[in-house]
Amino acid sequence: MENNLPEKSSTFNKRDVDDINSETGTSKWGQLAEDDIAFLDTVDRISKLNISISKIKSHQNHSLLINRIWGIQQRAMSFLEDKFRFLLEESRSVELEQSSGDTKAKQEQPDQTENYNSPGYSPEILSSLNRIAKEMSTKCCQVYTMTRRNAFDEQLSGLGFEKISMDDMQNMQWETLEKEIPKWIKASKECTTLLFSSERKLAEEIFADSPSISSSLFINLTRGLVIQFLNFAESVAMTKRSADKLFKYLDMYETLRDSLPAIDTLFPQEFANQLRTEMTTTQ
Repeated sequence: MENNLPEKSSTFNKRDVDDINSETGTSKWGQLAEDDIAFLDTVDRISKLNISISKIKSHQNHSLLINRIWGIQQRAMSFLEDKFRFLLEESRSVELEQSSGDTKAKQEQPDQTENYNSPGYSPEILSSLNRIAKEMSTKCCQVYTMTRRNAFDEQLSGLGFEKISMDDMQNMQWETLEKEIPKWIKASKECTTLLFSSERKLAEEIFADSPSISSSLFINLTRGLVIQFLNFAESVAMTKRSADKLFKYLDMYETLRDSLPAIDTLFPQEFANQLRTEMTTTQ
């Protein structure tokens, strides 16, 4: 009797997974929250069943059952990972379309930044992303980091700011570097007044059950961008001083100075202090 119970549970779970994973079944995801929750509950039971069965002493029947349940679990996790990636990427075109208009509105009303919605994601999509992240946070973290980094790169590229290595910047003629300064100022302001805050909110909503994970994802995602901005400022500061560059220096200095309050608000104190030190050194 006890040996039959796992088998019945496995058959029941496989039927549910097959239904969701079928060509017609995949379209069911996101239609009804109850169905999504039921599927995730099934995946959770599969995981627990797999753990329970694996503790049983090795036996041929048990080995076959373990392999069968493991296969079902991997299939379900693969589906959820693909769905998580799809939901994250689905709104990126909307995000890019909204960016310029929303940014202009926020520049006119800077005190309204807190009310800015998570970039391009409807409440329904956010809810689905959160449910999946609860079930498989490790895989979701990897997908989230890659997808959101690409989204950031696209937005900065749309602002005219491209990634340039420190060596390339230091080898640039002043005339070339000077043309990049307005793009740097625009991108820096965009990030500190809008993009960073909305990105933190997005991570907090998707990984609402794991504040440490959402914080880590946000810091890791934005750290590279902040360093990139600081490297550019440092490269400009290292150029030969002359009176005709003074106003460019002042523009960049004011941009860094004005970003400090946002840095203190957005990042944990220890990391914010590190950034403040680096920004002060650059100034």
